[in-house]
Amino acid sequence: TLVHGTELTLRDLRSRNRRILWTDAAKIFANIADVWSEAEIERIARGFFRSPLLSVFAVVPRLLFNVTEYYNWLISERGQGYRIVPSVDAHPERHGTDHLTVTFKMHPGYDVVPAYFVATKGIFSEMTAQLGHEAARVDLQLSATGAVFDIHHPTGGGALAFVRRRV
Repeated sequence: TLVHGTELTLRDLRSRNRRILWTDAAKIFANIADVWSEAEIERIARGFFRSPLLSVFAVVPRLLFNVTEYYNWLISERGQGYRIVPSVDAHPERHGTDHLTVTFKMHPGYDVVPAYFVATKGIFSEMTAQLGHEAARVDLQLSATGAVFDIHHPTGGGALAFVRRRV
């Protein structure tokens, strides 16, 4: 099962209020990698962003963020990505309006888990589709301390972004 090798139960995974330690998350991702290929893990992660349930929540980001702002929001210390996995430092580097490199570095003492980064690649590629654009092209390079995502994405979006910027 997904939780094999952890102290967690499937019920723990379903709990909205349960925080999962990185050691347990790392084991879960390792279990996932034992079952699915990297291509399947990426496809499943992309499918998460295409789910009808999540599309309801995409209305606000679609109006308030352009593509660049959406990536920046997700990977910033105030963004959802950091809240979900605080053991990773994300360092974005912009290369023009449609190209972004994001370096993920695990905090000392935290394992680098390839399946986590493969799933993140799928999420990064599908984020632009959530905003009504084509999926981004994302290349992944794993390292001893984390990963580098090379993201080529469409531009635009955020018809009401000026409202968010003024608040």
